[in-house]
Amino acid sequence: MATLHSTLSSTRPNDDISADIAELVGFDDIELVMEILDNRATVVQEVSRMTGFSPPLKTIESKLHSF
Repeated sequence: MATLHSTLSSTRPNDDISADIAELVGFDDIELVMEILDNRATVVQEVSRMTGFSPPLKTIESKLHSF
C-alpha cells in the first residue's frame, strides 16, 4: 500500500506512473490500472484513510496557508 500511495501521490503525470501501477496491480488487469489513474485523487484519499498516511495535498495546502 505504501508504494501505491507514494506512486499515486507523486507529482509525476499519469503517463509516467502507469507502468509502475501496472507492475503493482498486475499487467493482466490494465483496465484496473486505467481506472486507478482516472480516479487518482480519490484512490490517494482512500488509501490515506485506510492506512493512516497523510495525503500530500493537505501538507502542501497547510504550508501554503502558513505564508
